[in-house]
Amino acid sequence: MITDINHSGIVVPDLEIAIDFYTNIMKLVLVEIRERDGSGISQVLGYENTHIKVADVSTPTGQIIESVSYTHLTLPTSDLV
Repeated sequence: MITDINHSGIVVPDLEIAIDFYTNIMKLVLVEIRERDGSGISQVLGYENTHIKVADVSTPTGQIIESVSYTHLTLPTSDLV
């Protein structure tokens, strides 16, 4: 039985709009904004040359919602067919 969730991630087209929604409308607390790129994150996400920006907001009970915005990625050409 699942009794708790540590965090969840949601891909968003505009990180600033997501931050505004979660902090000003939902009244959650902004914990951190960070960027990730390089081979490690590219391998985890399955795309080459990935660069993402992530904003973490916290619920009153401590769960984290990650808003993820892709700023750059290279799709395999087989995905374009």
